Amino acid sequence: MTETHLPLEMRTLVLKPELLTKGGRTLFVLCAYHGADHDSVEATGKSFYRKVMRRNPFLRVLNNFAFLRDFYANARDLDYLLSMVKDFVSLNTVDGEIALHFDAGFDLDASKDAISEITPTQPSQSNLLADDTWTSGYMSELAAGKFDTIILVYCDAIGLRCNKIDARVAKSSPSHKLLINGRRRVFKFDADLRGSLAKRRFLAHSHLGEFASAVAIVPVATALAVFDLISGRSSK
Repeated sequence: MTETHLPLEMRTLVLKPELLTKGGRTLFVLCAYHGADHDSVEATGKSFYRKVMRRNPFLRVLNNFAFLRDFYANARDLDYLLSMVKDFVSLNTVDGEIALHFDAGFDLDASKDAISEITPTQPSQSNLLADDTWTSGYMSELAAGKFDTIILVYCDAIGLRCNKIDARVAKSSPSHKLLINGRRRVFKFDADLRGSLAKRRFLAHSHLGEFASAVAIVPVATALAVFDLISGRSSK
């Protein structure tokens, strides 16, 4: 395991000093769950699958059997994400200004006490998948280069359907970029990590492993059935 990828359990995590800017401004961006985790055609959003399924009744039936869904990702709720951020700040003695930006859909009023324990500054919120989200709140300051560190926080393991968010963060100016996923693991957010995430997301969206296994089962099961039939007759 190279230093680029730092999959460390949060309860023992102490980042190397060079991965954080001492006394700098740190922005945590908390992403909502954007994967398709239920049997609705609408859950696939404006994807290729949705366009195809509109024209193919057979694929719509397959969708009802969960063949065209993402894996169930056991997405974490907002309180869990805030506890991860709080632990990260405490374990790494993050000083300087801390800002929080939340994806749309999170109820910030219900978690205002937990938010205030992390930072006294007011959070901002917007739909991170929208094209104009980077022109408001802390995201506009990020685009203007006013943060030293940005830390993405996923509520699932691989940030399903967060490709657009990743791309915008990758183009932002902070010298330090990190990722905390929903399994309480921390990574350095770089090109290698983005490539790894892209492969994992593709497998989760396409279910190639499951389809390949299903295709392989048919000839194997047929061969075993024939062998059993032949061996059963020969033993009589």
